[in-house]
Amino acid sequence: MSVAQAQVRADLAPGNARLRARRTALLGPDRVARLTGRDLEGLVGELRGTAYGRHLDTASADRRASLLAAITAVRRELLRAVLAVHRGPAAHVVGPLMAPYDVADVLTLVRGAAHDLPDEQVLDAVDAVGAVDPAVARHVVADDPEVVVPRLVAAHLPDPVTARVLPAAWERYLRHGDLAELELTVGRAAVHAQALRLAPFGKRALTVRSYLAAGQDIANVVTALRLRASRADDTAITAALLPVGAIDERTLLALASGALNVGAIPPALRARLGRMSGMDDLPGLAQDLQAVRLAAGAARYRAGDPLGDDVPVGFVAGVEAEALALRRLVLSASSAAYEGQAA
Repeated sequence: MSVAQAQVRADLAPGNARLRARRTALLGPDRVARLTGRDLEGLVGELRGTAYGRHLDTASADRRASLLAAITAVRRELLRAVLAVHRGPAAHVVGPLMAPYDVADVLTLVRGAAHDLPDEQVLDAVDAVGAVDPAVARHVVADDPEVVVPRLVAAHLPDPVTARVLPAAWERYLRHGDLAELELTVGRAAVHAQALRLAPFGKRALTVRSYLAAGQDIANVVTALRLRASRADDTAITAALLPVGAIDERTLLALASGALNVGAIPPALRARLGRMSGMDDLPGLAQDLQAVRLAAGAARYRAGDPLGDDVPVGFVAGVEAEALALRRLVLSASSAAYEGQAA
C-alpha cells in the first residue's frame, strides 16, 4: 500500500463516521416498502414526522408537488454532506463520486443558456450537491446567457479537464445547434477526468470506481437500445456512447440487436433486461436499471470496509435509492387519485 493510499484510509474514517450519523435521516428500505399502496394523504401523514416532514408544505392543495419537493430537498441535503464531511486526501477519492452531479448541473446550466430559460427554472433543476454549489450556480446564470459558459470555464467546472473542452463544444453548438453532441463531449471528458483523479489511489478507490463505471454502463445500455430502436447502425451507436465501464462496445451492440443473455452483462442487469417488453418505456427501463445499481451500491454500506470508500458509496446509493423509491410511490399514488377523481 502506498503512503497516499494509507493516508486516504485514515482520512476517510472521520468523514465516514459523520455519514453514518446523517444516514439516520433515511427511512430505510423496509419502512419505504411498508408505504406501498398508500394514497397521497397517507404518504403525507407517514412522512410528516420524519426528516421529510420539515419540507412538506401541508397547506398546499397539490399534495403530489409537496411530496416530490420534500423528497428532493432531503435528497439534496444528504448528498451535500458527502463532500462537507471529508477532508484531505479523502476528498480526492470522494470528489469523483460526486462528479456526475456536477456534470449534470453544468449541462443543466448550459441547456438553460442554450434555450434562454428563466434563471429560477434553471436553478430549480440544479442539484448543487458537489463543486457546483447553490451560490456558484446562481452566479453562473446571472445577468446574461452568453456568460454562462465563460463563467463555468473560469470556475473550472465541472472539473478542470472538462472545463477545457467546454468553449469549443459550445462554439460547435452555436454553429450547428446539436445539443446532444455538446452533452456527449462534456460527458466523455468528465469520465476521463474522474479516471485521472482516482488513478493515484488504486484499490482505495475501487468501490467509487466501480460505482461510477456502473453508471456509465446503464447510460450506454439505454443509448444503445434507443438508437437501435430508431434504426441506427453500429457505427452511429458506438459514436454516441460514453467511455465503457464493465460492459464493452461489442456487448452493447449485441444487446441492442436483441442478444439479452450476453455473459458480459452483470447478472442483475441481465435479469431486468430479460423482462423488457419492448422499446416503448426506455425511461422506465433506465429507472429500473438504476434501482439495481443503487441497491448494489447501498449494500456496500454494511458489507464493505467501514474505513474505506464503501461507506460514502453506500451512503450516496442509499440516499438515491430511497429518493427513487419514494418518487415512484408518490407518482403511483397520484395516478390512482386522479383516476379515482376521473371515475
